[in-house]
Amino acid sequence: MENLETELSSLQFKEKNNDLYKFHQSSEDLKVIDTPYIKNLRKVIFETFKNHLRDISGIDFTEAIDMSCARYDYTDILLCHDDELEGRRIAFIYYLYKLKSTGNRLNHEVIKPQSQLFSHWCTWVNADQLPVAEILSEDKTRLSISGWFHGPRIDRPPPYIEPKPSLQPAKDIEPSKYKELKEAFCDPDITWNLTGPANKRHVLCGNLDNMPAVIQECLEFLQSDAMFLILSHLTGLKLHKLYEPSDNSDSEDETTEGQNQRSIDGKTEPSCYSEVRHWKHGCYTLVHDTCIEGTQFALDSVLYIGGNDWKLEYGGFTSYIAKGDDEELLSIHPKENSLALVYRDKETLRFVKHVNNDINKMADQGFYDISTVYYE
Repeated sequence: MENLETELSSLQFKEKNNDLYKFHQSSEDLKVIDTPYIKNLRKVIFETFKNHLRDISGIDFTEAIDMSCARYDYTDILLCHDDELEGRRIAFIYYLYKLKSTGNRLNHEVIKPQSQLFSHWCTWVNADQLPVAEILSEDKTRLSISGWFHGPRIDRPPPYIEPKPSLQPAKDIEPSKYKELKEAFCDPDITWNLTGPANKRHVLCGNLDNMPAVIQECLEFLQSDAMFLILSHLTGLKLHKLYEPSDNSDSEDETTEGQNQRSIDGKTEPSCYSEVRHWKHGCYTLVHDTCIEGTQFALDSVLYIGGNDWKLEYGGFTSYIAKGDDEELLSIHPKENSLALVYRDKETLRFVKHVNNDINKMADQGFYDISTVYYE
C-alpha cells in the first residue's frame, strides 16, 4: 500500500474547482496507467471485488468502471451532493493517507443526517453519496482512489420542489447609517437559522421577525418605492412606473420578455424578496436542478456588512455561471459597506463559494449581507 501511495503521489494532477468541490484529480484515468501497484489494484477492483459486489448486491454490473485518484490539500472540500448519473450504481473510495480524523470526516447525509464516517489508512467505503469535510491540516494531504460501478439504471424519486419566495411590493422608509446597521448585526437576540438541505445550501439566515429596528428599516428601504425608482435609473430596468427609459423600444421588449418568463407567485408588477444572511466557516450555496432562479430575469442586489479584511482565498464570493456550463461569467467579492448589483437572464445561475477555514483569520471570522432580488 505504501508503494501504491508512492505511485499515486507521482502522478500529474489537475485542479477541480466549482460550487461543489475544490481538490486535485489525476490527469489520466487510472484505467490507462500501467505502473505495477496501480495495475494490481485495478485488477482486484475490476475482477475480484466486482464479482464479490455483484454477488452481495444482486446488481448486474456492466463492464464500465470509473477510477481516478483525488488529492485534497488544505481547505479542499467536497460538499453534499447526488452521485446519480445515468448508469452509476455504486460509488467506492479507497483511502491511502494517514491523518487524524479531525477535519477529514465524511458527512453521510443520505444514510442519516449529521452522521459521520471517519476515513483511515487502507480503508474501503461503498456508498451513494459521500461529501468530504474541509481539510484543516496545512502540512498533510488526503489521498484516495474513487470511482463508480455501473449497471442498469433505476428510477429515482421525484425531486423536491422548494416553495417560492414571498414577494413584497415597494415600501416607503428612510435609510439608516451603516455603522448603526453593522452594530445591530451583532445583537445576540437575532435568531440565525441554519438552512438546507445540504445538497443545495448551508447558510445562516436571520429570522426577519426578530431583527433589530435598524435592520428592519434597512430591509424596508431596500424594498421601498424610492429604491425601486433608484434602481430603475441605475440599471435601465422598468422597476418603477415613473421611470421612462431613453430608448423605449429596447427596454419595452426586454421588460415584456422578462415578465412573460416570471413564474414566482404569478406576479407581473415590479416586486422583490430579501434574505438576511450570516456567512462564516462552512457556509455555501450550490447550483441545483430544481433552482427556480434559472427560469427568470432578475436583478440581484447584495448589501455587504462587515468583511473589511476579506480575501479571495477565504471563499464566500458569489459566482455566476451559464446554465449547463462550469465556466464562470462573473464573480462578486464581499466588500464592506458596498452594494453589488447584477442583472441575470434565465440562462444564468449563481452560487456562493464554500467559506473555508481561512476565514477564521479575519477579526470578525465572517461577514453579513442582505440579499434582495428584484423583478420587473
